[in-house]
Amino acid sequence: MSSKLFVCVGLVLLQLGAACAPSAQLEEPAQRHQVPLVNGVVDTGHPAVGVLASGEDAACTATLFEADKVLTAAHCVLSESTPYTYKEPVVFMVGGPYGTAHMARGVLAHPSYNGAREDDVAVVLLAKPVVGVTPIPLGTASTYLGEPITLIGYGLVGGGLGDFGTKRKASNVISDLTQTWFAFTGASGAGTVCSGDSGGPSLAVRNGREEIVGVHSATEEGCQTYGYDMRVDYYYSWITGTEGILNTYGGICEVGGDCVSGLCIPADDGASYCTDECSSVQPCFRGDDCVSVTGGGSITEACVPHTGSSGALGEPCQTHMECESSMCVEIAEVGTFCSANCSVSAQDCPSGYDCIDSSLGSLCVPEGVLTPPLPPPPPPPPPPPPAKKGLGESCEVPVECQSGLCADLGSSGVCIDLCDLANSQCPSGFECTPIAGNEQGACVVSQPGTLGASCSVPADCQSGICAVEPATQREFCSEVCQPEQGCPQGYDCAAAGNIHVCTPAAVDPGGGEEPKDEGGGGCSLAGPGNSASFGIWLLLLLFSWRRRSRRR
Repeated sequence: MSSKLFVCVGLVLLQLGAACAPSAQLEEPAQRHQVPLVNGVVDTGHPAVGVLASGEDAACTATLFEADKVLTAAHCVLSESTPYTYKEPVVFMVGGPYGTAHMARGVLAHPSYNGAREDDVAVVLLAKPVVGVTPIPLGTASTYLGEPITLIGYGLVGGGLGDFGTKRKASNVISDLTQTWFAFTGASGAGTVCSGDSGGPSLAVRNGREEIVGVHSATEEGCQTYGYDMRVDYYYSWITGTEGILNTYGGICEVGGDCVSGLCIPADDGASYCTDECSSVQPCFRGDDCVSVTGGGSITEACVPHTGSSGALGEPCQTHMECESSMCVEIAEVGTFCSANCSVSAQDCPSGYDCIDSSLGSLCVPEGVLTPPLPPPPPPPPPPPPAKKGLGESCEVPVECQSGLCADLGSSGVCIDLCDLANSQCPSGFECTPIAGNEQGACVVSQPGTLGASCSVPADCQSGICAVEPATQREFCSEVCQPEQGCPQGYDCAAAGNIHVCTPAAVDPGGGEEPKDEGGGGCSLAGPGNSASFGIWLLLLLFSWRRRSRRR
């Protein structure tokens, strides 16, 4: 048993502040199978394949084959039971159920369609040509058994509302055909069609290009065995003809027979438009006025489509048909106006308009209306932490020091660092000094030497005098003396230029005479060119030290 593939939906209004643009939500009947185009993959191409919404309860797939003409299935635009009547409004949406809406001005289902698997084709004329999308041409050559085809549709993805609308494609071959239709099977994992794929195309590559060779019409129960398409080559002449096409609501007409509804009434602008019957309990479905009419037989009230607007961006509107873009939206702060899509062709909105995201894609709205307030400026960055103190600088706590060590010297603290007593690596001006109870020493500032201490520069000595002993070239700390007072034991007061300084007492290595003073009192003062440097062993430095705790 085969079944038609259309999906029932509800047309809802775009919510930007209030509302007025159509989109699709599923209301899939319980008896239909909520399965996508079987064994298909998401199709990011074929922009000419879109969604066709008709009335307030159905959505199908359809294909743009000319700039203003769409091919779909007859059951997508007609009621489900006899007498078959057209559903209104009819809207073709490029890019899926939330794409750019294009209102129809006319529609025609095959006159021989009777609900069976025959003549299930329809053509929809759009109010304005679709710009920026290349139509897919109709195939004229005969289809044949075994011909490879690509199935495309927006069929259901799952059981929840909103799952409809994912465009998919699948591969198959024609497995059976008659004069008017062909079939394909889902055997061996091949792709087939299901609910929501109705009206979609089967494409075949001919002469290096894709052509529409079939229109999805029906499937066997379960969507797993067979799918059926109307043959485009058989219906080609009817599809490309225009005779008998009926205008939908808002289309220009001369007589009632030109309209889907059978109602054609004059408007204030001098033209006549197709309309629908209305009443206090059956209002006009797009906000048009319900007015009294004469000459309509039993019909006493009918809807009057809004006229008189050019439909340019920003102009007031009440229906989508009034806008060049087929996009009439309402924002509480602005009112109802013609918008435009700014995402399909990736174009920006004109000056004075922002491009904002909505459920129907990106739309142009007056500048600043929906722009959120600017966020507050970020707080200023915190001040940088104080620079760590180097070796020898005063400190109070270990964290102040680069080394994390602050020695307590009683009245003050000083930054130190650990060192190896056996191989001091302290920087110049510092000495590796033993620490009581610790195998390592601490780098501390070198103390100026007293009389006899080794030195290399005058600053190494408390007296500021670094002398050189001629006999040994040893550099040592000296101090000024007076000959009559002498020097401490072991030192002689010897002349050194214009002053006298203390120098080690002369020793007779062989018991002979003392070495003669050869000028300068037996010693000379160290100058900046002296390079010899002798370390000293300082007495045990008794101080406590603080160390930053470390995890092991």
